[in-house]
Amino acid sequence: MCMKATCGECSKSDPTAPLSVCSLESTRSWLTLLATPNSGKTTWFGCGRHIPEVLDKVPADEWCTCEPKVEVGGKKYPPKSASR
Repeated sequence: MCMKATCGECSKSDPTAPLSVCSLESTRSWLTLLATPNSGKTTWFGCGRHIPEVLDKVPADEWCTCEPKVEVGGKKYPPKSASR
């Protein structure tokens, strides 16, 4: 489930479901990619410092479509997941 989700894609998800897909560790910070349980689309959880570095490797049509988007460097990304 995305934080502040405004679409049905994530808002009906089970936040307790195991969702981890992969992780990136970089100097005391983590960004974990998650697959939403309902649609399997990709979102993220973590500090947010590595959003472009990690999500740009995933095709945009595979990203969660919930709003509000997170803008980094002028590019919009899926919202942060409410849980891992």
